[in-house]
Amino acid sequence: MKMMRIPLLPWCPVLLQVEPQELFLALEGLYHEYMGMAEEAVMQQWAQLIQMYAQRIMGLQISDVRLQRLWKQVDVNLAHEWNLEELAALVGISSEHLRRLCQQQIGQSPMKQVTAMRMRRAMALLSSDSYSIEAVASRVGYENPFAFSTAFKRYTGVAPSLYRQHGSK
Repeated sequence: MKMMRIPLLPWCPVLLQVEPQELFLALEGLYHEYMGMAEEAVMQQWAQLIQMYAQRIMGLQISDVRLQRLWKQVDVNLAHEWNLEELAALVGISSEHLRRLCQQQIGQSPMKQVTAMRMRRAMALLSSDSYSIEAVASRVGYENPFAFSTAFKRYTGVAPSLYRQHGSK
């Protein structure tokens, strides 16, 4: 884990232990898209990914500690076949209460949050040529690469292969 100086306030620099690679890849992807095709929809997806990574670094995304812990657990194992009941059990609340809490805190259902996390991770993984589309699908919880491609296109508006081409220019 690298140390990165991130000033929270101009007069109060703080050292945080963060892994900047994901944020760096997302910034690089946005840069390449801007310098290349500059498609607005793709640039918006890169910007959302950058925002999510920045919020993760700063710890500002979710105010409820239970949800912070839950999403950290999910993030560590995105390939797991998550369901609403299992997510609720991890937090120790009913599935309906988890649904309400997620709507209040993050503006979407728990399963949509899982999908968003998977797609954001897929975007980061696709920004490099290190993994095949099938490997990316598997790493984010899709056994079937075609189901992954459909979900990815629904989320981003472009197919994973096209996303990779635009991100690597």
